[in-house]
Amino acid sequence: MSDSQKSFFYNYLLSKKTQNPLHQDLKDYGYDIVISIKSIYDLQAKQEGSQSIGFKVQKFNKELDDNFKKVILVGMLGNRNKGKSFLCNMLIGQNFPSDFHISTPGICLKYHSLNDRNIVYLDSKGGDNPIKIDYQKNQNFLKYIEHQKKNQILKSYKHQELFYQDTQKCHEDLKATQQIQQEFIIENSDIIIILVSIVSIDDQRFIHDIISKANDIKNQKQDKRILVIHNLKEFKRPEYVKNYIQNELKNIFPLNEQSINLYKTKNSQEHHHIYVDPCNSFVNHVVIACQGSEAGNVYNGFGLNFIKNYIGYYQKFSDFTLQDKLLEYLNKNLEKFVKFREIYQTQTTIQQEKSQNFVYMCNKKQAIFLREGLEIERTKEQSMNVFGVIYQKCKYSLVKCKNNDKKLILLVEIPGSPTILKKFEKQQGKFTIIVTKNKQIEESLGEIQESNMNYEQNQFTIQIAKDKELWNFQKQSEEEQNLKNGFYKYEFIKEEEEQGFQ
Repeated sequence: MSDSQKSFFYNYLLSKKTQNPLHQDLKDYGYDIVISIKSIYDLQAKQEGSQSIGFKVQKFNKELDDNFKKVILVGMLGNRNKGKSFLCNMLIGQNFPSDFHISTPGICLKYHSLNDRNIVYLDSKGGDNPIKIDYQKNQNFLKYIEHQKKNQILKSYKHQELFYQDTQKCHEDLKATQQIQQEFIIENSDIIIILVSIVSIDDQRFIHDIISKANDIKNQKQDKRILVIHNLKEFKRPEYVKNYIQNELKNIFPLNEQSINLYKTKNSQEHHHIYVDPCNSFVNHVVIACQGSEAGNVYNGFGLNFIKNYIGYYQKFSDFTLQDKLLEYLNKNLEKFVKFREIYQTQTTIQQEKSQNFVYMCNKKQAIFLREGLEIERTKEQSMNVFGVIYQKCKYSLVKCKNNDKKLILLVEIPGSPTILKKFEKQQGKFTIIVTKNKQIEESLGEIQESNMNYEQNQFTIQIAKDKELWNFQKQSEEEQNLKNGFYKYEFIKEEEEQGFQ
């Protein structure tokens, strides 16, 4: 490459860096209210000078917050690079940053007026962000590398185990943090917009899980509407979009095509169909394509007009204040994501405990904090999907022996006469039970005609160890483990600090 070419590319990249929203300050993101949520552990970070202090209100437009009371709440859900920012730009007419390298900074809110109605858009991070670890500050990783260089295999192995625990903790933290944000949006939105591109099996689960959650909420007399937007941004030819709809989309979902003439334009080639889910009448699918392309000219005009009017003519309104609703949600749900530890009590914490509040808003710091005297011991391993829907709960007790503080007994309630498989991940401290209910009694009596018994295989994961603790699972016979009253007993012995590493 010549010097002139190098100079050209350098100046080009420099100009892009200046224009790129990645380098803009948070206040330039275009949202009216932003609550920064990076880690669930930030709730207990109160130290002055800390980069992350609580779930912090980074931006707050008080004038709009005071004026927008009766609103239509629209939740935006989708993984990274699926087009949430693009759709917001099209609906609101504002230039939100739209780039694969840019993540929404937490729970974000944008006010908008449409058809004399007040609209609030709720957005959050996508659900597939990777974990990030500061390797230069992780002591277990640094010791692991140091012992490897010195060929100290046993000590290296010890710190490798501890580093795996650190990594697993990051995974569980990220998972819980994302679930909190996504579930908050699902619970509070009147209309949920799901952004996908070419549908994958993860997208199918993604959509199914939100519909299931919305159905649960509808059963509680709360109306929900769902729009699934298929953003085929790589498709530039109309025939490719048409083939995808006919040969893929209609075979993935049970959809009925419905023609709508209200939003027709002068473009005679324009597509004016939506796709209705016959199993869930509150779910509609809309297809858009690459903006500015031939396919975009055919599909996007109608699609975007339909979405705008679907939102603008929604008939129900909600009272909504982001900080109050997030506080209410956290106090109601935080305990299912984390295990707490009481470190001390004051008169204030006793009053807060009586009111069952885990968190509060600190007006001075404009952030949500864990109440005094309480700290997060660890995040809980949940049988959940990415949106916080709990599939099954396992009832258990973890007991420390009276006469031996290095012995733990796990009691698990499993009714019936099931087949049980067990797995213990020592470095993560996780005990997994796979339970399958037997049909022996029914089959000994005859042929099963009808049953509401759950014969499916269920998997439960229970956290046995705290961070940086290693325990050994004690093998016992089935007779020793089965207490014969629906309870099963499993024993664990704590490993000595330097055992096996000398």
